[in-house]
Order: sequence, then C-alpha cells, then structure tokens
Amino acid sequence: MDYSKIKCVIFDFDGVIADTDTSRYAIMQDLLLPYGFDFQKQFKIEQLVGKSTSAFLKQYYSQIPEDERKKLALNRQTMYVDDLNKYCKTYHGAVDTLRKLKVSGKDLRLATANDKWVVDKVLIHLQISDCFSKIYYKDVTENEQGNKDYSNVKNAIEYAQNQCVVVEDSPVGVAGAKRAGYYCMAFNHFNIQEISQSADVVIQSFADLKSLILGMENR
Repeated sequence: MDYSKIKCVIFDFDGVIADTDTSRYAIMQDLLLPYGFDFQKQFKIEQLVGKSTSAFLKQYYSQIPEDERKKLALNRQTMYVDDLNKYCKTYHGAVDTLRKLKVSGKDLRLATANDKWVVDKVLIHLQISDCFSKIYYKDVTENEQGNKDYSNVKNAIEYAQNQCVVVEDSPVGVAGAKRAGYYCMAFNHFNIQEISQSADVVIQSFADLKSLILGMENR
C-alpha cells in the first residue's frame, strides 16, 4: 500500500476512536436481567463488537417483542449520552492523531452504526466535530442484516477506493470495508481471529496509524 496516495481516512467510532464496548457490555447485562437473561453468561464482549444494540437485540433476542427491543436500545443510548464521561473513553492518542491527520491535509470521514443524535452529542462532548468533513450514520452504514456495510459510503464518497483507508475494529466492519473494495486497517482489542485474517494490516496504537499514513517523521 502506497500511503502517500491516500487522500481520505474513513474512521469507525466505537472501538476505534473510543472504548464504548466495555461499558455497553455492562449496560446490556443490567438491561436484560429483568427479562430473565444473563447476558454476560450468554455472550462474550467480542460478540457485541461491531453490532449496533438494536441489531444485536434483533438477531439474538427475537423473543422479546419488537417494541420492547426498541425501548431497550433507546434506554441504552440514553444512559450512554447522559454520562459520556463515564461511558465514552477515547483511546490514547486518538484525538491528537485526528488533528494531525487533518492538518496534514487528509480528508477525515466518520462511518458509524450509531444514530445521528447520539453521534452528534458524542463528538461535541469530545470536541472533535470539526475533525470530520462528512459523517455517515447508521441509516447509511448498516444493512438489513444489521451488519456494517460500506457500499453506500462508497457510492456517496467522491474518492476512489484506492485513495481511501478505512479504520475498523470489528469482524463485520472489516468485512464490510473489504467487500466495498477498501484497504482496511484494524485495531484488534480482543484478539479476534477473523480480524487478524481479514484486515490488510492490524495496528496496535494510534502511533502505528500515524507512522503508516503520515510517515515515520510525523510519528
């Protein structure tokens, strides 16, 4: 990959810019206990990664009525945005890297499986709204099966695939990026085999990302 030709970097948010999965895993346990489900006995945290809460509930808890599933997903979102200091922790070097990439002239985009009202509040809270020239929300990035899908992003973006890099952290995210023809970097926080096998490169930190995209002198 010739990183000097990259014009656009497309970031996922959850699990890439901030650790939100750890808190969501705990919240899901609390939300599902009243329904008689011991969520953390049924699922490992890595099984939640890359799926929106609504998509996860639809796939694995179809026995809960749809209107109740919608309430659960909304409750989780509300708990999240009401205490972002607790539930949304940026990874070390994330904000600095976003700003350095932008200053270098890279066009930064965000592709997230979250709803617009949630994303907008989070970006304002983290003071990084100005980093992204365009945000693709859940209505664009999530397909009918509830998986991350970059085909609509590809159709909406003005860059060719070989001018872009996607940064992901989940098997469904990496798979979606690769299906759309994108080169994909991935964090692999939970040592998921599918990520190691499918991503073009696995990165350990934002220092790695900066070194690759901007060159060693900008590390």
